[in-house]
Amino acid sequence: MVHIKADDINEELQLLSRTDAYSINLFKNIAGTNFTENVLVSPIIAFEAVVMYGTSEKKNKYAYMDTAQSSNNNIDQQSLQNLIYRLNNAQNVKLQIVNNICIDNKIPLKPELKELTNSLSYFKICELDLAEPGNTATAINNWVDQKTNNLIKEIIQSDDITSDVHMIVLNAVYFQAFLKNQFKNRSIRYRAFYLSNNNKKFIPTMSNIDSYVYGNLPDLKAKFIELPYDNCKLKMTIIIPNEIEGLKDIVANLEYFNQTRLASSGTRQNVYVMLPKFKIDTTVNVKSAFENLGLTNMLKAKKSISTTTNEALFMDKIIQKIVIHVNEEEFNNINISNVQSDTLKQIETIVAVNRPFVLTIIDDETKMTLFIGLISNPVY
Repeated sequence: MVHIKADDINEELQLLSRTDAYSINLFKNIAGTNFTENVLVSPIIAFEAVVMYGTSEKKNKYAYMDTAQSSNNNIDQQSLQNLIYRLNNAQNVKLQIVNNICIDNKIPLKPELKELTNSLSYFKICELDLAEPGNTATAINNWVDQKTNNLIKEIIQSDDITSDVHMIVLNAVYFQAFLKNQFKNRSIRYRAFYLSNNNKKFIPTMSNIDSYVYGNLPDLKAKFIELPYDNCKLKMTIIIPNEIEGLKDIVANLEYFNQTRLASSGTRQNVYVMLPKFKIDTTVNVKSAFENLGLTNMLKAKKSISTTTNEALFMDKIIQKIVIHVNEEEFNNINISNVQSDTLKQIETIVAVNRPFVLTIIDDETKMTLFIGLISNPVY
């Protein structure tokens, strides 16, 4: 792994946000080797939430950081802001992002930092009352609940607030959007999903027949299908192992499933796709993953940034909560049986997402990986 020094946020984002290596390595560090739980992370939004802490000292708010991985594909901070603005204004897209930095209330903060965060509706600094962890957690969760319009109700528990914790970064993300080729509610059937070779369960499964980008990767023992979202230039790519218990091999070799490889391997075909409806609701502490990637300096706040004393602050926990819904169109007036009878003879490929799989959600315009995760046990 290559470690380099960066002087400002533009260089940081140029090196991180459009490189598959950063997203994949962060995800692999978080997923570990336990593939029985659903895992989802937003690499670029997590990065943005952490480095936001430096905004009070100077315009170059992302100084004093290490970076991991380099890339020739460049993108700046404005591109990220433009993407979030575009998604927030796209029809049928719900994207809520809120950030909270919680600091021990015994540590005096600079007034200008409080003034700055008071002016930002999506960003807040709160005080941790270590003597009242239950009340503090409730207050934080109520604020997140309000700012996400009741979409995310809990991001922190009282157990997260202990006597040795002086600073916690919280990042909550909710995302839901309509797929361009929508699954219809009349297509729902209970179908088998294989948790392992010897264990399966029957879950609500959507189906659709339409034109999709599909690819077979025999050397990687996997296949993939791209499900574009409507009106927002995002696409969800689902990578399915050929073997029921092949997920661990996909994760281990995930760098070979990069955007360049998938773009060269996929072709547009008439596909009959069967996909379980699911809701991802995951909470992860990404601090150790940042450390493993060499992003160490960013976890130590510069002394003069936030406090009126010379006390150094460290990010003791970096908690990211993500909620994503993948479900069928709830209301439609289309006769599904007629659509299927007209297109059934044209089917070129059948894709059954009936085993643990990897998914990514990528912006086609900037090539930023917004989300990457694995689904081992779909629930809704």
